[in-house]
Amino acid sequence: MFYLLVELQMKIYLLSGAEAFISCSLEEGFGLPLLEAMACETPAIISDIPAFRELGKDYQIYAEPNNANSIRTGIENITLNQSSIENIKKAKQLSKSYTWESVARELIVIFKNAK
Repeated sequence: MFYLLVELQMKIYLLSGAEAFISCSLEEGFGLPLLEAMACETPAIISDIPAFRELGKDYQIYAEPNNANSIRTGIENITLNQSSIENIKKAKQLSKSYTWESVARELIVIFKNAK
């Protein structure tokens, strides 16, 4: 896998100007790139996997990662403007609930309850 390091301001510029964020991975730990796209009001076509469902709720366009037709349909939905402005705004609002502080608090509770 190839990773490109991009400065924050450039990442925001690229995501905000993109027609869509597409991630058809088979597995995700959390989905930070999706969260970044949500914060930039970029519609997303993402794998229909638990991590993305938990993070993206019903505000994203989901595709089966092993199915080219499903991914193509997702892309067509974006190009036909099927990702509603309302869902994009809800996704952005949802992204605001994920702060480093709130995640740290949740992790502390998990660690304290782990035995």
